[in-house]
Amino acid sequence: MALGDVNHDGIPDLVAASYWDGNANVVLGTGGGTIASPPTAKAGLTPSALAAGSFCSRSGADLVVADASSKKVSVLRSLGNGLYAQPKTFRTGTEPDTLVVGDFAGNGWDGIAWADAAKGTVTVRQGLGNGRFGPARIYTVGAAPTGIAVGDLTGDGRLDFVTANQGSSDVSVLMNLGHGRFAPAQSYAVGQMPTAVAIGDVTGDGKPDIVVTEGAVSEVSILAGNGDGTFRAPQSFPTGPDPIAVALADLNGNGRLDIVTATQSLRKNPRLSQEILTHQDFTAKVCP
Repeated sequence: MALGDVNHDGIPDLVAASYWDGNANVVLGTGGGTIASPPTAKAGLTPSALAAGSFCSRSGADLVVADASSKKVSVLRSLGNGLYAQPKTFRTGTEPDTLVVGDFAGNGWDGIAWADAAKGTVTVRQGLGNGRFGPARIYTVGAAPTGIAVGDLTGDGRLDFVTANQGSSDVSVLMNLGHGRFAPAQSYAVGQMPTAVAIGDVTGDGKPDIVVTEGAVSEVSILAGNGDGTFRAPQSFPTGPDPIAVALADLNGNGRLDIVTATQSLRKNPRLSQEILTHQDFTAKVCP
């Protein structure tokens, strides 16, 4: 699922990939909290992840959709009216379970990076503009990465990666060396079966931190950043059962990032629920 102004009317729109019918569904915002009827675009057989970025134009409204079962990634060029051109698809050679986009090489175009849980790798392809991408560069991370996040961990203006590795119960940090190349992964142990990861300054010290959900122990952990790409030992907090996703946002307008997790318990209740952890709940435990 991704947010973006796909028809350039200044109102945020929503795009979601459907695993069951292989479509990317576009929900156009009309303002005032209402939506228009969603158009669809074919996006593969069983889409596993979706993101918006600038691949063919600098509008930020193009789409990339990962299809893990067929080992393909599709790029859909925005036509500027909420509709999309036919997808251009390329084989990945690996299973793209989850993906992120960003200008990894600093050339003004978004590239694509995806994690492959089966192989324990991250593949990076830098964007070259006009829907073209550079050669794939593959980096080894922990076992079974199920989550990936991108952010500038050191303040050098370069985008770095963090993966949540379910099989090895750790997170891997890949630092950007410039020109779209990354250093070997550095790992930090966390709780059992990490499922999702986010990057943001949740401790309020101006340094990016890592936030990771841990499904087996129903917790979320914060690894406070030192500002140089290294991180302190994790501090853990309880969530609902089986957290599977995490997001950071200032929910109450106090200028501090709060944590939202989506939880799913097949043992007790198959419904998704939300757990919200405010900044006040965790800052005393993490900060001196």
